[in-house]
Amino acid sequence: MLEIILSFVNPQTTTVLIFVCVLLLVRYASKKPANIPPGPPLIPFIGCPQIFISSMKKADTRKVYKGFREKYGDVFSFYLGSRLIVVINGFNCLKEAFVKKGDVFSDRPHMFTTDKVGQGRGIVNTSGDVWWEQRKFAVSSLRQLGFGKTSFEAKIQEEVFCLLKILDEKNGEDVNPQKIIQTAVSNIICSIVFGDRFEYNDPLFTKFLDIFDENLKMVGGTSLLNFFPILQYLPGDLFKFDRILENVEFVQGFIRDTVELHRQSFNPNKVRDFIDAYLLELDHRRRSDTQTTFNYDQLVKVIGDLFVGGTETTATTLRWALIFLVRNPHVQELMYKEITNHLGHDRYPDMAVKPKLIYTRCAILEIQRMADIAPFSVPHATSESTGFKDYFIPKGTIVIPNLHSVLKDPEIWKDPEEFRPERFLDSDGKVNKPDEFIPFFIGRRACLGKNLAKMELYLFITTLVQNFKICPPTSGELPPLKGNPGLTYTPQSYKIRFVPRY
Repeated sequence: MLEIILSFVNPQTTTVLIFVCVLLLVRYASKKPANIPPGPPLIPFIGCPQIFISSMKKADTRKVYKGFREKYGDVFSFYLGSRLIVVINGFNCLKEAFVKKGDVFSDRPHMFTTDKVGQGRGIVNTSGDVWWEQRKFAVSSLRQLGFGKTSFEAKIQEEVFCLLKILDEKNGEDVNPQKIIQTAVSNIICSIVFGDRFEYNDPLFTKFLDIFDENLKMVGGTSLLNFFPILQYLPGDLFKFDRILENVEFVQGFIRDTVELHRQSFNPNKVRDFIDAYLLELDHRRRSDTQTTFNYDQLVKVIGDLFVGGTETTATTLRWALIFLVRNPHVQELMYKEITNHLGHDRYPDMAVKPKLIYTRCAILEIQRMADIAPFSVPHATSESTGFKDYFIPKGTIVIPNLHSVLKDPEIWKDPEEFRPERFLDSDGKVNKPDEFIPFFIGRRACLGKNLAKMELYLFITTLVQNFKICPPTSGELPPLKGNPGLTYTPQSYKIRFVPRY
């Protein structure tokens, strides 16, 4: 039958038919839903060329977004591959979307890499019942363990003092602070989750942190796989995703082994840490035959999320803090003078004296604003089709909250690229933190560990400034202000000196 039909089709007709089919396919691929937010034109099968090129180069997209915002407004959209992405800019729009309409804008999108790594478990990359149940328990349990409360101060100070000892042994020599800061902050999470800390030279823990750090560096390069998953079949592990999966399995194995040790020594009458609290809750739900998302695989993923959220953001902010202090020695000296005026040299900073350290608190707020470590937070998705600012946003649309558009908005912060702690002082000389200060985001997906992070930043930074003069390396070269885009906006590698003050 097919031979009979083809016998009536000459080569010219075949060419025309192929051309028409391609034209219809291109037109279909270029069609956008009606009344979605405005944005740049798309190339069929590619989407937005500016974003595609930026992703290929692993470049910083903040400048691209800034140009789109100037042209299309606070709410714009573009395609990458076949996925619609809406970017929301400005504090008022962010508040309207993620606070007032948080029930619609708080899902996580299904994407290739997060689905492969997260497997629908944990807190960070889940939605619905899994996210709600796991997050609710984590917040409640961590609070009972002292997470973010003044009672947790001693655990943080223990790591601060360990850090001081290591830096003191450097005798003012050049040092790259990345590893020791990361270890110190990770140990705080370990004390919460595992009930114990690790020595800085523990080989297994060192390997765990090295792999953890390697994955954070590589994950930014996998973004194109989320929109063009066919690229996974290119030879040679071009995007390092196979390596990432190997690393994830090692980390999960490390966590599983620790969970198993807890199971063997578990005492329901003596909860030592987060793992014990989870095991107790799991046992309770099984006995009551309650339908639940709690299981051992979930526990492993939740612990992984706590490590990422509790280590990377605080450690990265501290690394930026050292850069800003080195580059602004007058700020460092004003902080030192204020700290020693209230504490002298023999008493270490604590939470009790924090209200008196006005300028120091302003400097820490300015460090967080300038560091801008999570300029786009984590991708969100709409749980249903919705109207927003006179536009239509379909269900399942990827939504990017542009925190950078707020933290570096010149209409909110005069000369936003200048490091100036005084901007947080009011006319009465008190700390003034505007509503637009949102480094921990807002709404349902705001950072659940923000209180702990604020305590860590305060205790680490004040104690370091009190005990060391933070100086450029012997070469005199200042640490660069340009960072590396990725899961977070991290500093480039640098060296500085910690010179003991006395």
